[in-house]
Amino acid sequence: MQNQQMAQETLRRRRQQLQRVEGALQRIELDDFGYCALCDKELDNRRLDIDPTTTRCIECLDL
Repeated sequence: MQNQQMAQETLRRRRQQLQRVEGALQRIELDDFGYCALCDKELDNRRLDIDPTTTRCIECLDL
């Protein structure tokens, strides 16, 4: 039972990551990649290097 729950959680996380990657690719196509989704401020390249699926700047993370 526990193995089945772990497998389901792993699948859920993979699907979620795939959605984030697809979103980043879409933002690249729309020339919107690298900008905060809330305030439209340019994202720090260091953050994008760590996680290219990032959609918010540091200031908007808590909103």
